[in-house]
Amino acid sequence: MLENLLHRVFADVRLDVSQSGRDGRNYDPSEWYVVPQPVIDQAIDLIISGEIVNVVYDRSAQRLVTRSPSS
Repeated sequence: MLENLLHRVFADVRLDVSQSGRDGRNYDPSEWYVVPQPVIDQAIDLIISGEIVNVVYDRSAQRLVTRSPSS
């Protein structure tokens, strides 16, 4: 549940990177995001308070914002 929530909040800023493993296979990490450290700190506080369900990351403003009812 928490992992899916974080994917929703930060979907627009997922780092587009691929890694090659020792076995030669490519791996695409989906849990890496490009956000400022203060946003990560704020997200942690929102997870603890339970309020993370009401926010999304605004890429252009580089901050968490209250999501619209249709999101």
